[in-house]
Amino acid sequence: MNLAIIVSVSDYIHELKLAACDADAKLVRLIIDGSNRFDHVIQLSGNASSIKSQLSEFIRQHKGAEVAEVFFYYTGHGTIDSEDFCYLFADYSEDQHSSTSLSNRELDDMLRSLSPSLVVKVVDACHSGIAYVKEASMDFLEKTINNAKATFRKCYFMFSSQSDEVSYQDDELSDFTRAFAEAVCFHKAESVRYADVLSGITDYFSRHGNQRPTFVTQADHTELFLQLSDDLRSRVEVLIDQRSRNAPDSKAPPMDPATTPTLEVDSPVRMLVQRLKTQAASYCTEDRAHSIFEAIKATLTRWSCSAEFGELYELKIELSATSHWGTPSTSVLGKWVKDNPSVFASVSYSDEEYEAETKVQSPFSFLHYDVRTVTRTRRVISNFENTAETPFYFAKIAFVPKLINLNHWSGYLFLLCSKSRLHLFSSLVELRDLNWTKQEEAKSAQWARADIPLADIESANTSLRSILQGFEVQIVRQLGGGTEPRRPID
Repeated sequence: MNLAIIVSVSDYIHELKLAACDADAKLVRLIIDGSNRFDHVIQLSGNASSIKSQLSEFIRQHKGAEVAEVFFYYTGHGTIDSEDFCYLFADYSEDQHSSTSLSNRELDDMLRSLSPSLVVKVVDACHSGIAYVKEASMDFLEKTINNAKATFRKCYFMFSSQSDEVSYQDDELSDFTRAFAEAVCFHKAESVRYADVLSGITDYFSRHGNQRPTFVTQADHTELFLQLSDDLRSRVEVLIDQRSRNAPDSKAPPMDPATTPTLEVDSPVRMLVQRLKTQAASYCTEDRAHSIFEAIKATLTRWSCSAEFGELYELKIELSATSHWGTPSTSVLGKWVKDNPSVFASVSYSDEEYEAETKVQSPFSFLHYDVRTVTRTRRVISNFENTAETPFYFAKIAFVPKLINLNHWSGYLFLLCSKSRLHLFSSLVELRDLNWTKQEEAKSAQWARADIPLADIESANTSLRSILQGFEVQIVRQLGGGTEPRRPID
């Protein structure tokens, strides 16, 4: 017996609504039904109690049966707490985190009770909580799902992004679900393996590099997903945005045929030339990058909060192209810059004192050593600086309270780039009052990062607006409002 579970959450009460998730689920349901491989398919949506209840009943219904495969798909908000990845449902709120979400560990326990031979999880989790820039060599999400794979005999886990990234969607589909569907319907053979789907998704994001999916597998790579019929292929294509199939045209100048040797159509050199031309189309000149930063700057300076929030706070936005003095925890970003040499930034170092234990020979015996604590100095990364000449690279947004019982907040934004990528770092901190007129700047901050193709102004502005709205939502949550302020329709 093969089982499929499809969960989609679009209409959130306290979080940003996700317009594309209903369409995501419709597309995946079409693929699952069209495969004719799954004996029982359940599609869930709504609040936590409803989804958890129906999911539990579905699992109980099939306990004891011989289950060969379980396919699980989720589209909606997701977040990472201190221990695990969590699926967030329509009534999710931070003050009721456990009861309005489902942890990946709890889901795995449910699925494991069926003793399936193969478990497939496809998770298109649009970023809701804050994914922090961590000082770790391995992505936190990858660690989490790597640990989970040990509980299943065979598995394919496909997550839409890494733990320090967002996942993107437009009004029609989420990017990762679109990539998943394209990997199926554009496959050249009738037999589509799960390994083929992974390859197709990888190829999609190599062309449309908004995010980096996380894959973990423990299988033979021979496991069949479906037999692709012409009818299923055509029905899936109808629901896919055809624009995503076409790579940007190359803008490289034509070569002079009189001085250029002719290459065979399929020669390795010709293929290399075409590949490099295609890649070059996603890179930006300095003038183009300058205009993109100007467009982002215009979006930032025109941004206004909701009317209700405006009764509580006044916004003051400061932009800088040369300095970010006083911003907390920039050493963490400096370490990220050091690990990403293609970014136009450089790191700075300072001396740090630390205590260490050392052995010192005892004056009373050549065979005896005393252990003493000594102070030593080491060079550590303390900051970074932008090395590209852009209209601005740093913004500080001061949330100045209009009511005496409210605290000040500061939102920070960094925009760093390479020739092809834009990296948006953001953080929000609450300030402590020193007296009626002065506040103490925060000494530490946690940073979230979004990676966007530099040439994609629309995605950059979408990410920026999402960050700014997120600042507002986080402050309201802290104040105990519990709901997202209503925003005017753009």
